[in-house]
Amino acid sequence: MKVLVPALLGVLRLAAVTVDDDASLRRALAAAEPGDEIVVASGSYRGGIHVRDRAGTAERPIRLRAEGVVRLRGGGSTAMQFSACPFWVIQGLQAEGFTGNGFNFDDAGRRDEPVEGVVLDGLVVRRTGPRGNHDGIKMSGLTKFTVRGCLVEGWGGSGIDLVGCRDGAIEECTLRGLDGHDQMSGIQMKGGSRRIRVSECRFENAGQRAVNLGGSTGKSYFRPEVTRFEAEEIEVRDNVFIGGGTAVAFVTAKGGRVHHNLVVRPEKWAFRILQEQPVPEFGACASGEVFRNVIVLPASNRVAVNVGPDTEADSFRFSENAWFHEAGRHRPALPVAEADGLYGVDPRLRDGKVTVDRLAGFGPR
Repeated sequence: MKVLVPALLGVLRLAAVTVDDDASLRRALAAAEPGDEIVVASGSYRGGIHVRDRAGTAERPIRLRAEGVVRLRGGGSTAMQFSACPFWVIQGLQAEGFTGNGFNFDDAGRRDEPVEGVVLDGLVVRRTGPRGNHDGIKMSGLTKFTVRGCLVEGWGGSGIDLVGCRDGAIEECTLRGLDGHDQMSGIQMKGGSRRIRVSECRFENAGQRAVNLGGSTGKSYFRPEVTRFEAEEIEVRDNVFIGGGTAVAFVTAKGGRVHHNLVVRPEKWAFRILQEQPVPEFGACASGEVFRNVIVLPASNRVAVNVGPDTEADSFRFSENAWFHEAGRHRPALPVAEADGLYGVDPRLRDGKVTVDRLAGFGPR
């Protein structure tokens, strides 16, 4: 382990440390203090790392970043777990072949003490699971977080799974399904999750539900308390969905705005409206908005929007979507009448982008 820049600036402790083996990485993580930067040299490292109760601050976050290609393999079921570790910035690490989760960030079970200020930037997670409830990136009880530019390929449960997370953003990420993996959902936000934006992401065969806006969470896992809905105030915009079972599922959710996305050849449905918690104990799935999307349905498609029982599907709003059915059935049957929909215009996709001038303003901006 090499200490590159130890410094004292007044009363502040600032240190940049480069680590190049398993032991030095674990020591640095266990001793991390506000303002520290841990630089991980290129190479392979053993997973199964658990960091607990090491907190940065808003002004002096703790930074953990890869220098070159840093791969975590073996050593445990999860590559790295951070419990009750607010204000960490984690950049560029890769995890491959873990049977539990790739990266796990949680509140150590302290449901009334959310973990603030976590930033995940450019993480790569491959081949997690491959079956069962095992996630590429798992987040429980986080607030004011950012997940940016991450790549997740092949997983069992969710590519990125959020339970009781609030006031965050997932942006510019790629989630790609692989053969031999369950891939139940791409990004799932449930258990009382609120005010989260999913934007400018790419989903390629990213499971049965590429975005699961809600879910079916046990009461003991809701954060910070059991609410009437699995998810509220979620925005899904400017994303590209290719294949998979469905692009976006609203599940025991209140509201949710899904707009300016490109949905290309979903295997079953473009969207779903479902109830997976009992009513009236929980609120019925209601009040979602779906607008300004471009949807290309394959010739095999018969139902564009799947509606399950016990929902309030008639409270949803569909408006100004551009629908193109490859077999010519251009007007989809929707749970409510659509306002100002556009039907039968081939978007003439090129490299995942709409090339028809008439569709300017539809799909990702």
